[in-house]
Amino acid sequence: MNICLVSTEYPPETGWGGIGTHVYELAHGLVRQGHTVVVLARAIGEATTYDDEGITVYRVNLHKIFQGRLLWRINKYWDTYNFSVALKMREIIKKHSIQIIEAPEARGEAFFFSFLPGFGRCGLVVKLHAGTRLTLKFNNMRARLKDRITIFMEKSSVRRAHMVVSPSLSLIGLNRLPDGYLSKKQTATVLRNAIHAERFRLLHSEHRSFPYRDYVLYVGRIEVRKGIKTLFQSAVPIIEKFPGISFIFIGNDCGLKDAFLSGLSEAHKNRVHFLDQVKREELPAFYWNAKLCVFPSRWENFPYTCLEAMASGAAVIGSKSGGMAEMIDDGISGLLVSPDNPEELKEKIALLLKDNELRHSIGINALRKVQENFDAAFVVRDTLRLYQQVIDR
Repeated sequence: MNICLVSTEYPPETGWGGIGTHVYELAHGLVRQGHTVVVLARAIGEATTYDDEGITVYRVNLHKIFQGRLLWRINKYWDTYNFSVALKMREIIKKHSIQIIEAPEARGEAFFFSFLPGFGRCGLVVKLHAGTRLTLKFNNMRARLKDRITIFMEKSSVRRAHMVVSPSLSLIGLNRLPDGYLSKKQTATVLRNAIHAERFRLLHSEHRSFPYRDYVLYVGRIEVRKGIKTLFQSAVPIIEKFPGISFIFIGNDCGLKDAFLSGLSEAHKNRVHFLDQVKREELPAFYWNAKLCVFPSRWENFPYTCLEAMASGAAVIGSKSGGMAEMIDDGISGLLVSPDNPEELKEKIALLLKDNELRHSIGINALRKVQENFDAAFVVRDTLRLYQQVIDR
């Protein structure tokens, strides 16, 4: 099968966000099973084409449509990336005889090429990842004009797709609401995110020495949607109750870190570590060496941070709101907490820190859950089955 995966994010140049990680894992899984895979992603600097372990990666620059004294202001509201994708897609479809295209709903990347002449000869699968509308909602932010344009393109691309898939039932449900992206007649299929669990284990084995010990780990952006304020409120009483325990936060700060640190005593500050930049290949060691990992989001679709922690055999505390409730069997392969409930989160963290046997059991069950349900080999098999359905239509 000849497949094109479209994603602004594709590591390492454009980061390891959730969509980029999904595309990376899926692309490599498809190639391992003998399929031809092309990835179309954003360029940082010059446009390039290169091979990534059998995957042909095209990185495209923005197509400069709006120039001159008046029109250049339009770039403030739309950066033309999805239009640049459409122009490049015409070339890629012909050159690689593409049969199926997968694109995220986020940023409306499929919007323009879904109108291309000859587009109907390829199947378009749009995967829901939680687009602009949901990101704004769970961060308590209002939509600006730029956001409203993006939301229109996202919804349109979903409704023009030949098939819509989603990593979680929760995300499908939110897109069935009156302001959701799915039309009343559309169906959506659950297709989990994948992880190559064996590769993750091997990455850990490369880091025998590690400078941190006895810590609670959080990985993700330091933002409201991720439940970071709830975690901050829970961290102080845990630090006071467990003298040997520290907290490590890995991720880009969205303006919340300084306010939290300013309220800590000097002694407490020494037990809180914010690491903005951690290389991808070094991240597994943080998961493997953590006492436990905490992801108390107000809502998540199917987060890779939780998936990676479980693949590392870590005891995980996740949120009942969203896809983590579909990843974790509460009390068996992890613990679930209500969003925006620091008292409950504090109690669950304390429980796992005190009960070594429970923590160990949960970690073993978490690894088994990933190996049996979310490993790339199984997810790629299900993905190909759905792709074939689209082609057969």
